[in-house]
Amino acid sequence: MSSIAIRNLTKSYGSVQVLHGIDLDIADEEFVVLVGPSGCGKSTLLRMIAGLEDITAGDLHIDGTRMNDVSPQKRDLAMVFQSYALYPHMTVAENMAFSLSLRGKQKSAIEREVGDAARILHLEDYLDRLPKSLSGGQRQRVAMGRAIVRHPKAFLFDEPLSNLDAKLRTHMRAEIKQLHQSLGATSVYVTHDQIEAMTLADRIVVMNAGRVEQVGTPLELFDRPRTRFVAGFIGAPAMNFFEGKVELNEQGKPHTHIGPSPVALPEGMESQAGAIVTVGLRPQHIPVSAASTDGNARVELVEQTGCETNLLLKLAGIDFTVQTRDRLEVNAGDAVNLEFDSRNMHVFDSNSGQRLN
Repeated sequence: MSSIAIRNLTKSYGSVQVLHGIDLDIADEEFVVLVGPSGCGKSTLLRMIAGLEDITAGDLHIDGTRMNDVSPQKRDLAMVFQSYALYPHMTVAENMAFSLSLRGKQKSAIEREVGDAARILHLEDYLDRLPKSLSGGQRQRVAMGRAIVRHPKAFLFDEPLSNLDAKLRTHMRAEIKQLHQSLGATSVYVTHDQIEAMTLADRIVVMNAGRVEQVGTPLELFDRPRTRFVAGFIGAPAMNFFEGKVELNEQGKPHTHIGPSPVALPEGMESQAGAIVTVGLRPQHIPVSAASTDGNARVELVEQTGCETNLLLKLAGIDFTVQTRDRLEVNAGDAVNLEFDSRNMHVFDSNSGQRLN
């Protein structure tokens, strides 16, 4: 497998620039996920790595070799698409073997490679079938098998699970992770689903409007998002935000207000006294009490998922979401008490969105 180095990569369509100076290093055998909202440039970046999009400026190196002007077929990369892209008139075995046949490999070698890939992907019983007789998950496994037999320098996945139902996506996520671990393959994976990113990646690249917002392990991004955008994108349910002015109490401790109530801010925020900041709190980090007549928040909606309870609340005109494993006996319209722990707060500059604590 191979390393990939991206240096100041840009992409423009005429006068419209869609990627703005991307810098990224992907190590040999690493699984990197590009994630972000629709239109952020993640698929464009993947296609530039594959050679399916021209590079406007900057450099792309694979194993130290500059690839800007190298054709896609000579980059030795295997791409797995959202649409499977299988030949409907070919059997599973023929689909998987097609690229090897084009290379002129001997029949015995092709059969060995296809057989090995089929065993890895549990497709041994389906080799004689046509794609139309397969489920969506089986078709995606055939597409992955077609990539595996090539022994490429790297695998590129472009939202491969988007066409599958929720239960099958969960199953296929596990299969892709196990496949990566068994093959030790360098992999670049594009998705808009942050749960896929969190569960699959060694490192996540969060993209926004053609720029890289943050690169890190899943837990680094969850625990220490550098920007409000990353904080709001990573995590489900999404992080709660409210704006407030940093004030100091009589002891010089920083706090802000939610409505009339003072809320302590993390230590070190004293230097921001007078500034307007955005405070973030994850739904899992807000303790909530059972219903009471003197509660400080009003229940708007209760969502029971079985393992957790999600409460949509309103406090001083601000919407909050709380997630708890407790089986609270609450209903819409009830009053509950919320507690805010400054140790769990993420504080961002209200103008730049950059982290302050």
